[in-house]
Amino acid sequence: MSPSRQSHNRDRRRRRRTRDKFNAMPKYVVSTTLQHADWNNSTIIADDVPGRVRALRERENVIVWGSPTLVRMLMAENLVDEYVLLVSPIVLGQGKKTLPEDGTRHTLRIVEQRLLDGGMLALRMTPASV
Repeated sequence: MSPSRQSHNRDRRRRRRTRDKFNAMPKYVVSTTLQHADWNNSTIIADDVPGRVRALRERENVIVWGSPTLVRMLMAENLVDEYVLLVSPIVLGQGKKTLPEDGTRHTLRIVEQRLLDGGMLALRMTPASV
């Protein structure tokens, strides 16, 4: 088997393992419009989001993926222990804002930084008070 074919097969196995792991883990979808979640192991959170997130944090790690509105709510409730931001070397000048615009200061401390393939920068930060 050629080296490129071996590499392709390795990547495919890695993607399959990642997919299977993600599909198996519990997922919580914060929504006021969805009635049910079709993805396996998914639960809808429709009300008392801060309270439900506090209860979840007692049992497990909570990861927010792709919801600026939810991030702002959790920041306001001091429910964020760690931020992982991916900074792209491309500036578009538009899009949804992740951080609150109310003037509240959130001082963060960088605990890890890593340059990824393609030039993207991964920053792992915690609130400076932690």
